[in-house]
Amino acid sequence: MGSLQGQNVVVVGGSRGVGRSIVKAALSEGATVLAVARGADALKELSWEASGVKTLV
Repeated sequence: MGSLQGQNVVVVGGSRGVGRSIVKAALSEGATVLAVARGADALKELSWEASGVKTLV
């Protein structure tokens, strides 16, 4: 992935699996990330693991 510095990224299904990997990759490239998913618990866990991610249930 190229640099995402200054970009906004929305990941639907961002709490598990491939979506979770995309969230972490985008964060590492400097993007502002919003992870969207149905499971509040999984999103809360993600926000602890990946600081800076914003979440929406």
